[in-house]
Amino acid sequence: MLPALRREVLWVSDSDPVIPPFKERRLLLKRIRFDEKVEIRDSTRALILVVPRARIEQLRILATENAKPALDRGIMLFALLEADADFVPVQDLLKSLSYGTRIRVEFRDNLADVAESIARADNEIGPSCGNVELPPSLPDVSATTRLLLTRAFHDCTTIQVKPIGGGFAAECTLQVHAWLAASQVGPRPMPFFVKAGNPSEIAKERYNYEQVAGHYIPFNLRPNLIPDRCVVGSDRALIVGNFVEDAIPLREALQSGQASTAIFSLFENTLRGFRMQPFTEHNAPSWDLAPFVNDRSWAKNIRSDVVDLAVSYDLHRNASEIQEGLVEVAKSLKCRMGPYHGDLHAGNVMVRHRDSIVIDFGSINFGPLTADPAALEASLVFGDLPPGEDFESWRHFVDHLYGSLSSLSPPVPEAIPTRFSWLYRSVRELRHILVGFEGIEKEAKTVLAAYLIRFSRLLQTPLSLPPTFSEKRHAYALVIAERLLEALQHP
Repeated sequence: MLPALRREVLWVSDSDPVIPPFKERRLLLKRIRFDEKVEIRDSTRALILVVPRARIEQLRILATENAKPALDRGIMLFALLEADADFVPVQDLLKSLSYGTRIRVEFRDNLADVAESIARADNEIGPSCGNVELPPSLPDVSATTRLLLTRAFHDCTTIQVKPIGGGFAAECTLQVHAWLAASQVGPRPMPFFVKAGNPSEIAKERYNYEQVAGHYIPFNLRPNLIPDRCVVGSDRALIVGNFVEDAIPLREALQSGQASTAIFSLFENTLRGFRMQPFTEHNAPSWDLAPFVNDRSWAKNIRSDVVDLAVSYDLHRNASEIQEGLVEVAKSLKCRMGPYHGDLHAGNVMVRHRDSIVIDFGSINFGPLTADPAALEASLVFGDLPPGEDFESWRHFVDHLYGSLSSLSPPVPEAIPTRFSWLYRSVRELRHILVGFEGIEKEAKTVLAAYLIRFSRLLQTPLSLPPTFSEKRHAYALVIAERLLEALQHP
């Protein structure tokens, strides 16, 4: 799938190139003088900027002009030094430039190693730009992302895209239908998903897909990446994988009465590999919960107008006091730690028949067993609800749901169904996930309160006048967090 004829190496220098190390590796060396324009083509594989002694300033000019276009096309960048004394000045110079840290500094004496790394860098370089036709209705994305799409789908004649939700830190997430230019099977493969974002964030998520989710989540219960289509540019990168078809969002499945099946499948099948890890090691250590609570909460970042709104709903402490109280409780708690999803809100779970499928692995981390159930409960109860609901009816339901916080045991089945019954059953099923873990009651309350503080913090924009239903829910999450803290401090 990678282009076969990407063999050109540009040697930018007024001195003659050293041809043998490159010729031995079937690389084509092309010399460009300092006063000539560097022309980067689809066949270009690497760009070597030769830095002569006492002309380091020349490197600044060359790097400023060529680093971004080269990186956007997947081209390797090298600064080749002739003297050891130039190493520190060149490193300092590159750190001061945009994208300069992605230029590798090598010495001319190591030219054979440089040629070898260029020849073996297929996976790092990736495909060059193709002639794929991008749709005129492409969402508002950066020029870099548009270029990277032509690289990811270089073997296609055209693609059609549809924006989809997911990925808090992503520039965009897309469903892509592609038409292959030449395939013995046919022109229409199954659809893809594409996520564009900051290169470091995308690299982290790709690692989580390949090394964490790939080993611990069944292949049919998660999207699968297509490494040959994952590309990196200067300030954007793309991950590309198989799109999960014929699945509906978790919230929609729960509203249709699939609470017990979907939530059981999520924790006992999809995330089973994560949740069994703390129990598979003999004499596994117990971990302090306090750092996790601090990392989740960040109460100081909650908007003051959100706190003021919560005060009107009977909040008695400020957000930082609630966090400090939770941390004090957490200091006395020891918990089992293992891998967890890290962003298990309802939008990151899809349901297909009896299976729950997890997406978006950018936030996988190491934390308590109670983290994912708490994140999902906060998302379901305080997140988006069907159109037509009103705050006072929802508030009455929430007050009933969290009316007795002496225990987080599953609430008893409803005697009289309501329009929130689907949500009540969902929380009941989530609480059943905790039943099997002995001595986890205080930990579960503490972690849930931390996630409710986090939910309040996620509202970044100023409140509307009057506040919307959604904004009121963010404020009320802080009220319930305070009630959980009071139940912990005065059991």
